[in-house]
Amino acid sequence: MEKLNIGVDVGGTNIKFGVVSASGKLLFKSSVCTDTAGSDKEMLSTIADNVKQVIKKAGLSLRDVNSVGIGFPGTVDSKKGMVVYAPNIYWKNVQVTSIIKQNIRKDIFIAQDSRAAAWGEFLVGSGVGYSDIVSITLGTGIGCGMIINGNIYNGGLNTAGELGHQVIRENDDPCTCGRKGCLETLVGAPAIIKSALKNKTLAKKLALKGQSVSVADIYGLAEKGDEEAIDVTGKVVAYLATGLVNMINIISPQVICISGGISNAKDRLLLAPLRKTIQQNAYKPVAKKIKIVKSVLGSDAPLVGAALLYKNKF
Repeated sequence: MEKLNIGVDVGGTNIKFGVVSASGKLLFKSSVCTDTAGSDKEMLSTIADNVKQVIKKAGLSLRDVNSVGIGFPGTVDSKKGMVVYAPNIYWKNVQVTSIIKQNIRKDIFIAQDSRAAAWGEFLVGSGVGYSDIVSITLGTGIGCGMIINGNIYNGGLNTAGELGHQVIRENDDPCTCGRKGCLETLVGAPAIIKSALKNKTLAKKLALKGQSVSVADIYGLAEKGDEEAIDVTGKVVAYLATGLVNMINIISPQVICISGGISNAKDRLLLAPLRKTIQQNAYKPVAKKIKIVKSVLGSDAPLVGAALLYKNKF
């Protein structure tokens, strides 16, 4: 029987746990709510306890497990086994691997969640067969992980992949990073909703739903041919294409895989025009070679990738 691996995806709202085979098959998963009010030691204890529980619930024993991999929403020093900064869970300089290993005597690996997602896509998802890929998650913000020469790329200062914090429109809306006009302030879910509500006609149509407006509502109207909604989704494509072209011209990936709620939009509203715009604007030798695809693993990418971190050369 092949050794199985445990993946953990720590988020600001939920912590997901999964049993993953060496070939990347997700065999069992569960989740618990993230308690950000407690201390980091309490959360680490919760993670360790739930890893044991998911092993038991899956009908396994600890000897069936090869390793445990954990993805965190923030800056991670994988070599030191430390979460350097994770604002969503209020962590700073928290040692992880040595503490978890005291409870679970297996190899423990950690990484930034977006890099774990890219690793999953590279090994068993949209990036199979390529050496250099980028994984983008479009949600409230923009997650970005990169695989270069077959390994997770962290950068010399360990901050590689901050795609959302490149300035696209100077002196535009303020970003959480402290600057203005970042890509994240233009194509993140809150930005799309804000843009839609600025249009009075579109705002009235959305108000008829009698509930808080979602990105899905806006794309739903666009799918039906609503011109105001199409204008909003068109701007998303334009801004995102600019950000991706900048990245393509610098690191020259073979594939960009896109996940997150916005990636569920109809192809004609997102991927098709995105491919066209990138082909028109990227550096000519690569413009028609770059592949823009929807994620195969979807929301499970960070979980699967975390479980397979033992395969990365840290």
